[in-house]
Amino acid sequence: MTEQPERSHRVRHAVVWLGGLAALVQMSVFTFPVAAASWRREPWVRDLVAGHFPAIVGLPSAALASFLIIAAFEARFDRIKMRLGTLVEFHGAAGPIVLWILCFTAMAMGIKLVW
Repeated sequence: MTEQPERSHRVRHAVVWLGGLAALVQMSVFTFPVAAASWRREPWVRDLVAGHFPAIVGLPSAALASFLIIAAFEARFDRIKMRLGTLVEFHGAAGPIVLWILCFTAMAMGIKLVW
């Protein structure tokens, strides 16, 4: 019985590390090549990025940031449980999923308002 909480704690930390690794992969695969092509002033990259920057960079970054926030929150404070009045209660896997959706929606709306 004492090994179970320690094991789940390790799993949560592994998820946070995998999220950080995903951020590095995103930067190395998508961000750095586009930045390098932009540095070389290739016209197709300039036009594409200028016209669709929120969709190309903003939304994937918001999705990853939402995941990292939820993963870090769950790793730090154990399980996520939410209750909306007396109507709905989220716990188990539904808690992080609903919180991720709310976090991503807020970031996407912020991106839409800014651009």
